[in-house]
Amino acid sequence: MRLLLSYLILISLVILSCSVSDKAESTIALKNPSPITENDYISAPFQKITNPAFAQEYANKWVRCKANFSTQVNMVIDLPAEYKTNYVRISCGVGTVTSLNILIPKDKSDLVFELTYGDKIELFGHLTPISTHSVLSGAGQSNLLFIVEKLVLLEKGKEVSESELKEVLNALQKEKKN
Repeated sequence: MRLLLSYLILISLVILSCSVSDKAESTIALKNPSPITENDYISAPFQKITNPAFAQEYANKWVRCKANFSTQVNMVIDLPAEYKTNYVRISCGVGTVTSLNILIPKDKSDLVFELTYGDKIELFGHLTPISTHSVLSGAGQSNLLFIVEKLVLLEKGKEVSESELKEVLNALQKEKKN
């Protein structure tokens, strides 16, 4: 019981140790007018804009990328204040762990509620830098928000039956043993 309590306290401290400044370093409306056509966006692989080694190359740019939808994310505690209420947060990247915050303005988010895990989508948006600050270490770091202006469903993900899922899991376990 004490061990469980210790873990809960540790997790709480980690969550509370990261806070985000209330101001984004750039404002989309003033500095970066929206592209006129879809061709004005820079095409980039989703894996590249979410990889820390490459992500900053796309900061303050209008980008389009294809990704697999994972889920809608209801937690907004770590977002700057101006992005907490009028945006819908999603997660993308089947098989990819990413910390990229993908936000869609509420008035452009209807499609999100029709998407299911694995659906192939195309995102058109702006990668906006924000500063974060760690309460425990005092260190700051730069992160990006992907503010989506347009979301397109390219292909519905395949419905996977329970038996197909078990087959895949068994194959992965066998491969891991070898």
